[in-house]
Amino acid sequence: MGFLTINLNFSHRPALLIGAGGVGRRKLADLLKALAKVMVVEPKPDSYVTELANRGEIFLTGAFDESLLDASPLVFVAIDDPLEAKRLAHIARARGCWVNVVDRPEDCDFYMPAVVDLSPLRLAVTTDGASPALAAHIASELRERYLGHGLLADLMGRLRPWILKAGLSPEDRRTIFVSLAAQPELPKLLAENRIQEARKIIVDLIRPVELPADFLKC
Repeated sequence: MGFLTINLNFSHRPALLIGAGGVGRRKLADLLKALAKVMVVEPKPDSYVTELANRGEIFLTGAFDESLLDASPLVFVAIDDPLEAKRLAHIARARGCWVNVVDRPEDCDFYMPAVVDLSPLRLAVTTDGASPALAAHIASELRERYLGHGLLADLMGRLRPWILKAGLSPEDRRTIFVSLAAQPELPKLLAENRIQEARKIIVDLIRPVELPADFLKC
């Protein structure tokens, strides 16, 4: 199989989730975090799912209808009946939808990776459906290893406008960005909230860029 690994901006776009039990709830959490407009099919919703519907955060219905597929490019099937899951996947795929059937990689058009969210840094681990448990284990290790890099990514995003408007040549700007990214101590200092030490390293690396006095307060 061939896979294209991409990030989709799914903010305010519709997605259909069939089944909101234990596994389905995890998919629902992922979709809500992505700010998707989620349509949930669940005949026996628990209090959490019902409350989401009452607050208008999801659309909830008790029965599947093919018309739900008309506005849903992504479909997640999270039900226990494998034959029914396969049938629903076939119907959705025939309507041009991309389908993910939980725990059945052979029926999936795409997989959800294990994600380490250190926003704005996000690390995704996938085994192409072969072993979600292994992907989750590796993701857990990466979270510990790269915690400070998420803080560094946020910092570099805030530094970027100041560096770009400093009148430097493209080569000099690139040197600064590469130096910041590769500086071995910065992630650890940021993770440990040792701001004064981090600021000294940053100022040395980005000269002659001038930062406002309150940037990265000590």
